[in-house]
Amino acid sequence: MTAPDDPISIFWLHAYQAGDGVRVVGNIRPHNGVYRTSRGHLDVTATLADASETRTIATRPGPLPRRGKGTRSFSVFFGKLNHRDVVHLAVRYHEGALHAATAAKG
Repeated sequence: MTAPDDPISIFWLHAYQAGDGVRVVGNIRPHNGVYRTSRGHLDVTATLADASETRTIATRPGPLPRRGKGTRSFSVFFGKLNHRDVVHLAVRYHEGALHAATAAKG
């Protein structure tokens, strides 16, 4: 989910069917109690059962507190997808703005 050098860790992640798609929600917190950056976003990637397709949605970039053990929640929605088709979820943190090829969702 997160790499050892990432400034955040994901301590809760859940995916469930929501209408015609899959909602992924989770919580992050800083490593060692201090966020090393003030803004960033998460890329949430779903690998589908046939492993020939992955879908990635980025969270909106937002401010993170500089100190403390404060947690932040995130949520993304993969439309037109059945939860049974998702075999793996990966979440990666990126500092700064969204990547040019990634659209922001919930």
